Amino acid sequence: EKPAQQAHAGAETTNGRVSPDTKLDGSEGGSASAGANPMSKVSPEIQQRIADLSDSLSKDPKNGAILVRLANAWYDAGAFFQAEQHYARYLNEFNPKDVAARVDYAYTILRQGRDDEAIAETKKALEFEPNRIEAMYNLGVMYYGKKDLKTAKQWFEKCAAAAPNTEIASSAQGIIERITQEMAQNKGS
Repeated sequence: EKPAQQAHAGAETTNGRVSPDTKLDGSEGGSASAGANPMSKVSPEIQQRIADLSDSLSKDPKNGAILVRLANAWYDAGAFFQAEQHYARYLNEFNPKDVAARVDYAYTILRQGRDDEAIAETKKALEFEPNRIEAMYNLGVMYYGKKDLKTAKQWFEKCAAAAPNTEIASSAQGIIERITQEMAQNKGS
C-alpha cells in the first residue's frame, strides 16, 4: 500500500484510491528528483499539460489556481521534487489552509525520503481538517515505514473509524490486521 492519493485542489486526475499493487512502505518505482530528468518517462499528455501550465503561469505569476494545477501536474508525472517546489510556493503565497494541496505536498516530501518532515506536514493538514481520511491513512503508512507499528495502527484505526464502509477504511482495516499479526509475532520472538 502507498499513502492515499486524493483529488488535488483544482485537479484533473487523482481519485483518492489506494493502489493494491504497491507496497506498504510507499515504494512504487523511481521518482524524479532534482538531478534526474523529470520528463524522461512522462506521457506526452502530461508533458503538454506541464508545458501549457508553465506558460500560463509565466504570463500570470500571481495566479494561485494555475500554480497548484502545475504542482498537481508535476505530482502526476512523478516528479516529486518539482511538485514540492510548486506546492511550497502555493501554500506559502496563496493558501496555507488548502488541505488537499498540503497532503499532496507532504507526499512529495515523503517520496524524497524526508519522513519526519512529511509527517509534520500531514499533521498540519489535520489541524485544518481533523477528519481528513487521506491524511490519517498516510500517517499510518508513514509510521509503518518508520517501523512504529503502534502509532501506525492508531492512525489506521482513526482512518477506518472516520470513514466506515469506504474503500480507504477497508484498506486501513486490512493493514490493521497485518500490523496486529506483526505485533504478536514480535512479542513472541
